[in-house]
Amino acid sequence: MIDQFFSSPDPSGDPVAFVLATDGEPDRCEELDPQHGQDEAIAAAERAYSLGIRTFIISVGQGTVSEEHLQDMANAGLGRSPGDPDAPFWVGDDDDGLREALTTIVGGELSCELELNGRLSMDIACSGTVVLNDSVLPCDDPNGWRANDETHIELLGDACDELLNTPGATLRATFPCDAVELY
Repeated sequence: MIDQFFSSPDPSGDPVAFVLATDGEPDRCEELDPQHGQDEAIAAAERAYSLGIRTFIISVGQGTVSEEHLQDMANAGLGRSPGDPDAPFWVGDDDDGLREALTTIVGGELSCELELNGRLSMDIACSGTVVLNDSVLPCDDPNGWRANDETHIELLGDACDELLNTPGATLRATFPCDAVELY
């Protein structure tokens, strides 16, 4: 599956994550029952992580997958080594549980630090305009935005909360020509 993904990658260049929802222990095509595909599944999650793809694990229904395997998969999917803190996994045994798991996973992927498609001149970065949901945000304000470096801005305080918690939030950042060097 990973090879197929890389044969036609997403042109956006956005980070990629897999969400694996499973209803039982993994099997092997060569041997469907009993389920002895745990090592292969963990190796696949490790391979994906080594290629820059994080894998998040959801068990659909309680007791269908051992907690040990869920933890091993979660750790492999987020590149955790023995001795590291355990990665989270989710058990969704009903519609609400699945919805909560997906909301948590997707919400955890959102960030208030945003990469620009160009380089900011730091000395005049605040000459730009950042608009969140039709409201202009103040620069270098604890509830507005700031330039972290030449290629990143960050929403702060209330602005960050609004971005992360408003479904369908829109954000637009514009800078005068002399403030940005496109690359």
